[in-house]
Amino acid sequence: MMKAVAKVVVGGVLFAAAVVGTAYPAKAAVMGATVTSITASWLNPDPGNVSIDNDGRTVSARWGYPATWWGGRSGYDFRAKRTPSDLDAGDTFKIGTFKHLNYPIYGTALSSISLSVTFEGLIKGSNTPFQVTSLFDFEHTETPNTWGHCPSGSQSTCDDIVTATLNEGASQSVIVDGMKYLFTIAGFQVNGDQFENWLTKEKHTNKAHLVASLEVHPVPLPAAAWFLITALGGLGGLRWLKQRSA
Repeated sequence: MMKAVAKVVVGGVLFAAAVVGTAYPAKAAVMGATVTSITASWLNPDPGNVSIDNDGRTVSARWGYPATWWGGRSGYDFRAKRTPSDLDAGDTFKIGTFKHLNYPIYGTALSSISLSVTFEGLIKGSNTPFQVTSLFDFEHTETPNTWGHCPSGSQSTCDDIVTATLNEGASQSVIVDGMKYLFTIAGFQVNGDQFENWLTKEKHTNKAHLVASLEVHPVPLPAAAWFLITALGGLGGLRWLKQRSA
């Protein structure tokens, strides 16, 4: 009797393993993606007379009038990374680079602006599409270039202040062949550290890289599915036992 029960159990386990193998096919081992395009645009500037150019890989915002003959207008740039770009599970990858240009200016300066960034592509081995969009809010303080009115930590007359906040749409997941592909935008980083605000010296520029990550994990089967697999496994084991006894 014990041998018969053991045979049923073994048969059930083998049958369940076959069912699980069907739920997670071998081609799911191709765990990666290809980013096919990255687009960005500046939105909602305050004041509204900020000059915006959203064409091409580099999108820009400019304000004020040059206070010196050799200088330029102050502004922000975002340059998207070239595509296509291949990713593997566990990769952290750069989406693009943000740059603040600080020049002596006069006239109306930027107070705030938003940056929308979208990257999209395909899951390897299935051509399943994905798309991730995030919105960043920037607050800007154009300081007066006179001593005594500079923010703490200034190294020039006077450093301007930039603050960036991730507003929405930080991640998106896609399920392919029983695997969950999770794309997450981590935000702007400087030398590997998260950037939220900084001071930019007068007549200088600052840069930060916008980074994201790809994680791939099996999708857990619900309890009901495991119960069904177990039951089917038991039936398969009994059928196997009867065939052996015949």
